Amino acid sequence: MKIRCACGNLVRDQTDFIPYKARVIADQDWSDALDALDADQLWSLSRTMWQCTECGRLFIEDHDDRLRVFAPDSPAAPSDLLRSVHRDAWKRPLVGHWRTWTSASDGPPGELWWGIGVADEGMEDFDRWEDLERRYYEVFERLRGGGLLRSAFLRRGGDMVHEWPSP
Repeated sequence: MKIRCACGNLVRDQTDFIPYKARVIADQDWSDALDALDADQLWSLSRTMWQCTECGRLFIEDHDDRLRVFAPDSPAAPSDLLRSVHRDAWKRPLVGHWRTWTSASDGPPGELWWGIGVADEGMEDFDRWEDLERRYYEVFERLRGGGLLRSAFLRRGGDMVHEWPSP
């Protein structure tokens, strides 16, 4: 999903763990949400919202999945209202992929990414499996040692090389 803000910024929602996206649960539904054990129940109780990182406008889906826009009353309004309460200490995923079925037009066959919108974030491409694997374990140990890792996996083609925590 892409939202064009009135300020000209493009608000993108094309991945997970976005620091300018949140889910809203009405106060009337809060107790139901706390009782919900099923993720589908939580989804049905929530609505999605995004914030423009340039001007601070909020975009909220209404009950009919239409987008409603709310503009801040001041240009000095914070544009990180939807960021995790843990800020840079937010536990992030680490994901490494090696594509065995690529062509030259697909770009480098390896990629590694961790964290989005935090001080320790990264997105790197690799031309050699050995470099991707080495870098994955470097970042894994650093994030895990700092208590900043939510989950991690390294995949080569269809094979899972490493997964944390173990299933």
